[in-house]
Amino acid sequence: MLPFMPGCSRMSRNPRNNDNMKARIEKIRNEAGDLLLNKEELAVCLNLTSTRTIENWMRRRIIPFIPLGHRTVRFQPRKVYRALEQLEVRAV
Repeated sequence: MLPFMPGCSRMSRNPRNNDNMKARIEKIRNEAGDLLLNKEELAVCLNLTSTRTIENWMRRRIIPFIPLGHRTVRFQPRKVYRALEQLEVRAV
């Protein structure tokens, strides 16, 4: 099973921004079932350094997403984790 919110890879040099980011991460962690995340927030949740990986997964239809406009997409974290767990290779 994939761990939820393994860490925050995008911390700012400004301590005030770090506190805001930590507060947002805690909010995401507490309300993950009902919250819709954008690409940047999902990248933080998955401990990715870039949103490019998420864009590649979207293009290859690996993770589910909700298109809301021409360039606006949102993700439900539980569904994304469930989709990624299906890709996990288990030892024989």
